[in-house]
Amino acid sequence: RLPDVPNTMSKRCSKSSFSTRKKAKRETRARKKGFDEEKFSETTCYIEKGLRKVLPYYFTFSVHAKGRWIGSTVYDVFCKEFRAETPQFYKRAIEAGRITVNGKMVSLETVVRDNDLICHRVHRHEPPVTADSLEIIKSDDDILVINKPSSIPVHPCGRYRHNTVVFLLGREHGFKNLHTLHRIDRLTSGILMFARSASKARELEIEIRGRKVLKEYVCRVQGEFPSDPVECSQPILIVSHKIGLCRVSPEGKPCHTDFCRLSYNGETSVVKCLPHTGRMHQIRVHLQWLGYPIVNDPVYNHSAWGPNRGKKGEGISSVDTVIRELLMAEFGDGDGNSQLRAVKCSFQPLLEIDADNPKPAEAPCQRETQSQIEDDTDTEIKSGASHCEALSTELDALCDSTARADGISRTVDDVSCKESCRTDPDCTECGLCRPDPQPQDLVMYLHALRYMVRIASMAESDDY
Repeated sequence: RLPDVPNTMSKRCSKSSFSTRKKAKRETRARKKGFDEEKFSETTCYIEKGLRKVLPYYFTFSVHAKGRWIGSTVYDVFCKEFRAETPQFYKRAIEAGRITVNGKMVSLETVVRDNDLICHRVHRHEPPVTADSLEIIKSDDDILVINKPSSIPVHPCGRYRHNTVVFLLGREHGFKNLHTLHRIDRLTSGILMFARSASKARELEIEIRGRKVLKEYVCRVQGEFPSDPVECSQPILIVSHKIGLCRVSPEGKPCHTDFCRLSYNGETSVVKCLPHTGRMHQIRVHLQWLGYPIVNDPVYNHSAWGPNRGKKGEGISSVDTVIRELLMAEFGDGDGNSQLRAVKCSFQPLLEIDADNPKPAEAPCQRETQSQIEDDTDTEIKSGASHCEALSTELDALCDSTARADGISRTVDDVSCKESCRTDPDCTECGLCRPDPQPQDLVMYLHALRYMVRIASMAESDDY
């Protein structure tokens, strides 16, 4: 008779097997997301007046039910969790079959059960980004290094999907199955690195997490920055994950940034920034705290922070007030109050994650916002009829034209164009007119200049 296997060994084996399966799933998802011809063909991209635009297209968000939804009706879940649209909108979406559960149409009284898969088919609109090309700096079997223009997010998030770096690299340059090593803010331009293999990604991630990589940024700030080097070690707290807003706070995480002035022109200064940690908006928040915000920073150089723009935390009445004023500035004074209530209630939580790989903890929603403060331009609400008429005229002209992107000419097919970008009578975005920004308005004066890796043979020195 064979001896019994100890319980502890069985548990260890089970835990090891589970970890292996989980790791394999993560790597599979990383290889798949954002890179295949089916996703690229969802819509048509084109260049117009210095902007890269995406025709509206249909897209389905999918997610498994959260624990707190179980026992509630599908209708109640959407009305309570996602208030960016009216209850009437969700009622029509359910009755029309745009919201489904486990692939089937449901009624308003359908109850959400454990592990239900909820899907919502939406008419998706993406904001324009700069038409500047992605500059390939280095490409070999191990690594891809590019110069990212400002305004383009690294990966699908918020309202962006096709107008992202990973989609553009796959669609326009043929780079697929890349591994993201680090990210920089949407409005930040500069060096961005990708690994071409999982093994190289693990190797470089260890170096980055071990702070063996020195990052150097340059920016233009308001005022005369001190001529002597400045060090800032103020902790940073994320006050709202939903809209991506941070501030200096004793409750925040430790941060450290070194600054050195390079020049001063009488009004603004060019400053070199060396962040030793990688907190969200770290450079921007530290510069705001020091009293030298980036000249054209739409968030941290805003009057919502008070007369001193948040210097040393002075003049800030409350974080809620800051958020409210930033959102009101975004939505305007017309219907701003009602839209503000909707945004403050939901902020579209699902759409802050990778749209191709929704997590069980998130939920589908019809519109998406990575940062309602940053991601949109001024919104002017016009009548749906006049907007649709203007859009129709624009589409007719577009269908007869040839779009050029990154040196690749593509004729927008008349039939496919009208099919992919038709207006949807149930789409809220189709009733809005968002004036195009000027290309220069999409630029923030913060640039990732270089990344330097410590030389292994000189690990004890400061050489890179």
